Amino acid sequence: MANQRRILDEPRFDAAAMFNAHSGEQLLGPCLFVSRETGAGGGEIARRAAERLNWHLLDKEILDQLSSQYGTSRVMLDVIDEKKIDWLADILNGWVEGNGFSQLAHVHRLHRLFVAAARQGSVVIVGRGARFMLPRQTGFSVRIIAPLHERVNRIVARRGVSSREARAYIERMDKQRDGFLKKYFHHDVTNPHLHDLVINTEQLGDESSLNLLLSGVQSWLNTRASATPIANTRPAAEPPSLVTST
Repeated sequence: MANQRRILDEPRFDAAAMFNAHSGEQLLGPCLFVSRETGAGGGEIARRAAERLNWHLLDKEILDQLSSQYGTSRVMLDVIDEKKIDWLADILNGWVEGNGFSQLAHVHRLHRLFVAAARQGSVVIVGRGARFMLPRQTGFSVRIIAPLHERVNRIVARRGVSSREARAYIERMDKQRDGFLKKYFHHDVTNPHLHDLVINTEQLGDESSLNLLLSGVQSWLNTRASATPIANTRPAAEPPSLVTST
């Protein structure tokens, strides 16, 4: 019973409840949601996809936007970004930042940013649960993966660390990201059924993986009611302004 109560008391972001009240809104998107295993190359592939599509990219820029809009320190946002924070750390963070700051509040701010971005459309969003915060038809969801040994090699080359340090870094980051998504959205992001396309970069490499991703996006756009061919996509919008918090 205690375990059941603890599960029920876990904070959860309820996207369905938020959008039921706005079912008559304009169609959001198009968006590309990029989920990634640490070291698989997903961040770089997302960046290059945004360039090729001429869409706006939201990755680390997300934290800059939230820091500017809400006055939360960039350091604090780095502490909680895509991580599972226990209740004591959340309380301590709230004391440091004040103004009722918590990770759940941060998730709701992410939601407002993603909705603002999706209303403008033509945006690539990397991680942070965007796939679960917006209506399913809003975007095309891609998961970028690679075997652990391949990811270790990439991190060693990129960060100049030992294989042991690279492996520990990968395991820590994946655990934090997966824990964040399970805590607030109750989904296992490693489940392939949650995504429209899963790409293993080991044998394809980044270039072919990027081309496969773009082919998938184009096919999805072609089946979308308000599809806009990639060749005719409009220039990337300016970073969206967030709704003022209340």
